Amino acid sequence: MPDPVELVLADGVAHLTLNRPEAANTIDLAVARRFRDHMVTLARQRPAAVVITARGRAFCGGGDVREMSEAPHLPTYLDLLAGTFHEGLLLLSALDALIIAAIDGAAAGGGLGLALNADVRIASTRARFLTAYETVGLTPDSGVSYLLPRIAGLGLATEMSTLSRTVDAATAARSGMVAEVVEADPAARAAELAASAAGRSQAHMSATRRLLRDDAEDRYSAALDAERAALVRAAASPAALSLIRGFAHRQREKQS
Repeated sequence: MPDPVELVLADGVAHLTLNRPEAANTIDLAVARRFRDHMVTLARQRPAAVVITARGRAFCGGGDVREMSEAPHLPTYLDLLAGTFHEGLLLLSALDALIIAAIDGAAAGGGLGLALNADVRIASTRARFLTAYETVGLTPDSGVSYLLPRIAGLGLATEMSTLSRTVDAATAARSGMVAEVVEADPAARAAELAASAAGRSQAHMSATRRLLRDDAEDRYSAALDAERAALVRAAASPAALSLIRGFAHRQREKQS
């Protein structure tokens, strides 16, 4: 079975690749666990830069709605899924490394959160960004509620989360969500920036990240905990379960 999240370390740079192209690189428990385990490895290996990319036509479609729809008890499943993925994100945020996300295609839900957890985002012209939680009756996770207003502004974050606004690459660049937009391969530009960073010390990066996020009192960690709790409460609603099952059913019909 292919590794759902690949990790390659070379010349001081860690290349992390989401590898579920047939499922839009959505995050199921296997992905969340593999991501967390790779973050444990990176905490030990201490690369100077991390490049996050994905195979296929989507960066990451967020949580795997099909797996959600099949869970015996949705709140318990989402508590485990979010808790596992959040463990990995906290380890990522503590790395003394330049973190770059190369976004080609959709970054939705938890995929948007993963992108926002990078220090720098490089997007292709066909990249798009959306929260997606509201369409299935859920609340944000993966740091979206904490990072999106700080990066893109409260107004745009609210529009995305309440009106399901999808943001294209050009708008993302204007809002500060994206540092650069490239025509074709954002991974190549990300690798170029990572190689440059690997040539100098990055011992300051975790401290710099905390200062920029106003995280002196562990607000980011607290936000992840609050997101997880809110997600579990939302998942207990019959409306959320109905929306999730309906979404998963439509996905199956499209693929049949």
